[in-house]
Amino acid sequence: MLAIAFSSQAAVTHFPEGADGLGVSQALAVLGIALVRRGRLGLGFQVLENALRDHSVGPGAKLLHSATIAAAATVGDVARFEGFEALVTTDPEVLGEAERRVSRGIAYLQTGDPQNAVDLLAESPLPGNENESVWACAAMAIGLTALDLPTAELVDAIEASSRATYSGRVIARIAVALAVARSDDAAAAETALGRARAALPSGGDVLFPAIEVLTGMGIPESGWWVAFEAAVGRWRLDA
Repeated sequence: MLAIAFSSQAAVTHFPEGADGLGVSQALAVLGIALVRRGRLGLGFQVLENALRDHSVGPGAKLLHSATIAAAATVGDVARFEGFEALVTTDPEVLGEAERRVSRGIAYLQTGDPQNAVDLLAESPLPGNENESVWACAAMAIGLTALDLPTAELVDAIEASSRATYSGRVIARIAVALAVARSDDAAAAETALGRARAALPSGGDVLFPAIEVLTGMGIPESGWWVAFEAAVGRWRLDA
């Protein structure tokens, strides 16, 4: 991810004056998301918001809106997500719309609505299919756990996918750990959570405050905390 950030930053600086606005927007979108996912939230969102100020109309603006939405959903910033999501209309022909649907599904998880989350995330291609969305499926595993539905087949497919990143594997393994935790078997849940930690890159995770919450280092106001509490059965919409 850090290499992507540097590559995107280099691409931005090498665009000539008057270059294609969509190309610049694409580079800035990747740079902003990469910075957020590396834990540099302030700088990453600043890049995206400045880019939106400079490219406020056309396909580039829609792409940057989708990128901001995706970055906000990734770190559980529900307020930011809702603010930008309201500016985007659903259009399957818009570049980045598939990613926006995934982000909307994740936001449903983060506001305690696993049913709508699963319904939306299920529209993404499953592992093993063309254009598979491993990230969407990993998030869907959290939603299925909250609904007390099986996830073993889905998680196995994520683990086997050649496109799975560490982030997808971590979230999928957290879903397994949360499902085990529902049975109140603390020892088994800790073992399962250990498998999720084992998927983290060396040096620890800087991507998900959600993961850090589970290890006692994060911030409880992250939208991921709501998603995880729903999945473990400690919080219900009908409670």
